[in-house]
Amino acid sequence: MEPLIIFSIVLIVYFTNKAALRTARNSHNEEIAREINKKILQNAKLDKLYGRKSGNPAQQINKAMRDVAENKRKNSNFAD
Repeated sequence: MEPLIIFSIVLIVYFTNKAALRTARNSHNEEIAREINKKILQNAKLDKLYGRKSGNPAQQINKAMRDVAENKRKNSNFAD
């Protein structure tokens, strides 16, 4: 009986941990998506202000992703 209880506790802990990790990953992905969307809007406003062409949506997303990655890299260097 005891091995069954221990095994069930291990399974519960395993699946709880797996769910927590999945939730953390999803939260992180949503945060990055919000930052990219914010950067797209910021770049569009700057392009409009300076009279530049924004390009097609794929180019806007690509530029925003590069900008966010660069900002994250700079911020991580400051933390070190």
